[in-house]
Amino acid sequence: MDPATLSNAEWTGIANMLTNLWVMLLLIICIGTLYLVAHVGIPSLVASHHLPRSAQRLRLPLYVLIFIGMALYAYFVGVAVSESGVLGDIFDTYWIKGGSIDLLGHGGNPPSVH
Repeated sequence: MDPATLSNAEWTGIANMLTNLWVMLLLIICIGTLYLVAHVGIPSLVASHHLPRSAQRLRLPLYVLIFIGMALYAYFVGVAVSESGVLGDIFDTYWIKGGSIDLLGHGGNPPSVH
């Protein structure tokens, strides 16, 4: 594949896609941390008497935040997938060999080796 100069629209699409991927990474780290605190940390600390029993009431709001974070994550996955169309504008194929080759390597017309 011959590299070509990218237009401003393609650079914007790449930037949007990468921004969404970074937001997804941060969201999944936050969701995982909230889940560990709500599902493991608080019950363990209450059972060992390091936290009062009233701390159990914090679990429900944390679970609500987890589900909100999961909904946001799903939204950003959808946006990232829709932004990934810019890759098809830049590269004529997603495979290194070129052509339309299935997962087993059949079909298409890969370039000949000299």
